[in-house]
Amino acid sequence: MTINLIACIDKSRGIGSNGSLLTKPPLDFPHFKKLTMGNIVVFGRSTFEEIGRPLTKRHNIVLSNQDIKLPNGVYHYKSVNQVLREYSSYAEENVELFICGGERLYNDFLPYSNKIYLTIVDHSFQEADRHFPEFSLDEWKVTSSVKNEATNEYPYDYYFVEYAKK
Repeated sequence: MTINLIACIDKSRGIGSNGSLLTKPPLDFPHFKKLTMGNIVVFGRSTFEEIGRPLTKRHNIVLSNQDIKLPNGVYHYKSVNQVLREYSSYAEENVELFICGGERLYNDFLPYSNKIYLTIVDHSFQEADRHFPEFSLDEWKVTSSVKNEATNEYPYDYYFVEYAKK
């Protein structure tokens, strides 16, 4: 059972502002798609509403205490324990669980996670009002880091960094 957190953050761990992503590095979405394809993706209600639709070729879950109306094929769970129980009981062995935000879900699932996939943008966005949780490199190790250079279309360097729990 592999539980992953996946996010795009700035240098101050910012992930969002006013219900939207802070920034959209050009290679981030293809990277996200490659990692999550064929797996289970879990979103908080607000994050799912921002996306506006289920992600294709992935098992979509929305975690929310509220009773909400979701499109066909999107599953609704009300607790972290319910998601973990269902995943450990019914998921195929090679299927991974990706926690895709927002802030509360990252905090709730961090203690259960095995890997963290971050796109780290080399900039601090002052408008950030949602953040990725702090985690200690005493408990996590960097297993991969790939730099993407700033371009005319995107003004900041950014890194794809993978962490594994020690």
